[in-house]
Amino acid sequence: LDDAPAPEAVARLRALLPRARVGGLDASALAGAETIYLSPGVPLRLPAIAAAREQGVPVRGDVELFAKAAKAPLVAVTGTNGKSTVAQLIYLMAAAQRDGVRLGGNIGRPCLDLLTDDASLYVLEVSSYQLELAAGLQTEVALVLNLSPDHLDRYDTLDDYYRVKLGLYKGCRHPVVNRGLGRGPQPEGALSWGLDEPPGGRDLGARALADGLELLWGRNALLHSSQLRLAGAHNAANALAALAAGVQLGLGMDGMLETLRGFGGLPHRGEWLGSAAGVGFVNDSKATNPGAMAASIRGFASGRNVLLICGGEAKGLGFAEALPAVEAHVKQAFLIGADRARLAAELPARLAKADCGTLEEAVRRARKAAVAGDLVLLAPGCASTDQFRDFAERGERFRELVGDLLGDRVGVAPPPPTHGVGELPQRPRLVKKRGSGMGALR
Repeated sequence: LDDAPAPEAVARLRALLPRARVGGLDASALAGAETIYLSPGVPLRLPAIAAAREQGVPVRGDVELFAKAAKAPLVAVTGTNGKSTVAQLIYLMAAAQRDGVRLGGNIGRPCLDLLTDDASLYVLEVSSYQLELAAGLQTEVALVLNLSPDHLDRYDTLDDYYRVKLGLYKGCRHPVVNRGLGRGPQPEGALSWGLDEPPGGRDLGARALADGLELLWGRNALLHSSQLRLAGAHNAANALAALAAGVQLGLGMDGMLETLRGFGGLPHRGEWLGSAAGVGFVNDSKATNPGAMAASIRGFASGRNVLLICGGEAKGLGFAEALPAVEAHVKQAFLIGADRARLAAELPARLAKADCGTLEEAVRRARKAAVAGDLVLLAPGCASTDQFRDFAERGERFRELVGDLLGDRVGVAPPPPTHGVGELPQRPRLVKKRGSGMGALR
């Protein structure tokens, strides 16, 4: 059932099931169904689905089907922000140390396409929409990275959204928890991580230094944040979460650190595009809510030097969570998309704002306003579906526009962590402590 079936998809379905019925979604079409398997993008509150559930018809999704068929352990990663980055990191760390690791779910390949008899470990990014349809999901390791307001166009209350996310821990053997989450009971046997000092010998954490953060495993120093290719405290937190998952999986710490130091991030997630005349450009199109916008601004700002391109479809959210970062670091905002008037009203009154409408106009005006030392940052704080197919298409368009400005310089400069646009600082040298098997900074 599909309200707008793609002809090529119908052809593929008919090749498998020549007599398959294809039609729109309505209550009569679901009459008599024993089980409904629902695409995560279809809201459970849709009248035809809600009526079927009231009649006791089970509604399930692809993740539950996958978990029942999978023969290898499962790592599941969710959260409002950062889940793609952390899932990718866990996958790379595990794949560097064992064969047969598979990555998918809400990132890359659909989970059902991953099923294979030779898999040794599955790493899935799972959204709240998928978790709604995966009651009783059993996992080896589970992570709820963070919780901040999002998807109020889908859920009646924030508590409903948070409850779905935290439900991931119910069937987990080795949970990994964020000490700063502050919601829900601590799962039994959990390993914790956070940007504070670790409370236990196996927990992950960090110590604040004058020039950044020192990542810790218990009391053991692992590496300095300047050794990460990804900028900002939010990415240090992502690294700690991935390391904690690796500890729960029994991965070697030295190998995980080697993977971590080489990880440059995913497209459209804090992606450094290059610089011209001292002006840098960063593509964080995946920052689709105010919390992600704030983290992105803090991660890339050097003083008050950010020219922020933001706006799109607000998903029923307010922008209060992003205001402190905007106040501290943004020189001017360039507003795009359907809800730009709402965004203009909520951003600080003293902030210079340009009503651009389109991404093309925003890039043109931001480049004209920028001076050496500034950073043009696409961190929309909104969904993209008012003007683009998804965040990736928005990010690709931004990359094209910046490419027109930079020519063959696009993507060649190093990423600009908290030191501002330009060269990275000298990286500390990692050496081994005798007998510890872990790294120490010198």
